[in-house]
Amino acid sequence: MRAATRTQRSCFSRFSPLLRAARGGRAPVVAQLVAAGGPDGDTKSVSWRDRSAMHIASRCGSVDTVEVLLDAGVAAVASDRDMFGHTSLQLAAPAGHQRVVRLVNEQDGSMASQYNEYGDSPLHSAARNGHAEVAAFLIESTPVEPRALNKDGVSQLASAGGVHDVVGRAVADALVRREKLRGVASLSRPLVHAVKLGRADVVSALLKGGGGGVSPSCDPDENLALIHAALVGVDPPSVVRALLAHTVCTGPYMLRNGTWSLAVLVAASAKPTLHEHCAEAIAVLVGAGADVNARLPHTSSALAAATKVGNLVAVTKLLVAGTRVNRRSGPQERTALSWAARDFRPLLCRVLLNAGAVITVKNVCGKTAPYSVQRRLRHPDARLSETEAKEEQLHGAMILRMLNWVARGRPIPIAV
Repeated sequence: MRAATRTQRSCFSRFSPLLRAARGGRAPVVAQLVAAGGPDGDTKSVSWRDRSAMHIASRCGSVDTVEVLLDAGVAAVASDRDMFGHTSLQLAAPAGHQRVVRLVNEQDGSMASQYNEYGDSPLHSAARNGHAEVAAFLIESTPVEPRALNKDGVSQLASAGGVHDVVGRAVADALVRREKLRGVASLSRPLVHAVKLGRADVVSALLKGGGGGVSPSCDPDENLALIHAALVGVDPPSVVRALLAHTVCTGPYMLRNGTWSLAVLVAASAKPTLHEHCAEAIAVLVGAGADVNARLPHTSSALAAATKVGNLVAVTKLLVAGTRVNRRSGPQERTALSWAARDFRPLLCRVLLNAGAVITVKNVCGKTAPYSVQRRLRHPDARLSETEAKEEQLHGAMILRMLNWVARGRPIPIAV
């Protein structure tokens, strides 16, 4: 064995005899030192990391040593922390010492919900280090919710991985078992979090195992609908497929602010730079029977919403699905072409015109698409740079030429 470095020898020399015995898991020696008392058996002594004998014994996984310390009156409580904010449970969990985890959790159940200086809970540490049994125990036997974020923005559920990982499968199974004991409400928060993470396999496992009775708008904290969480999450198409496999949720649903929305509308409204897969989610929803022409009062149509954010792929999918290209929607009663022309999006204008968009449809103010382009060209934005202003003039001119070709009843040429 390689000799200890000078720093290691110096740190170890600061251990009292009791801490050394606890570190080695020598329960009889610990019992003798505690009984003898004095400096060698001082139960209040700590290491250079502010770790007590209980901390060290828990970290080393010695059940006998922990029991000896408990019998001697040494407490395992949430208030006893080392310099990094670790409790006894926090130190036992990443090492995978399940028996010690159970034992110290019985002394103070609140330790499972405590976080260290890095924002990690015991469940974070167990999941990240691959200890499936410890992670499952913490979920089933403690009130911890596997969706809290540490300082790196990672939740316990994310640390566990998918159901094809050992820990991920153990966590999913533990959540299902917990639901059977505590009721379907205990599954709401982790299910919504799994949906937002884009973990379609975990979502399917939870819904199949016991989440079939979960309300479509089920998060008691955020009042977040499952389908909405999927569309604003990491992997909308995969999770939407998982949800549709267990429940039909393509119709209206309530948002957290009390208003109503539609899944197709939310998917169409997603900016392609932030949610690049939402256009694919539209195809999934349409395949499940979603109505691309459905519209709620005072909301835009899905086609207009996709046009406003410049999502060409979504616009194309909606047109293929049979959306009404000339439908007016929103408070201003604009068509999709009106939005594309107003925002100077020549490629979208070409697609909409080729799909049969009529240039003479007026909005609530009586203005047409050509008027919107001409007005913006006459009153350019003074905040634009010279290069941006030239580019805008070019786009406006291209759109006007396309509109003029359509007004004459002629097809739009490839080069405008």
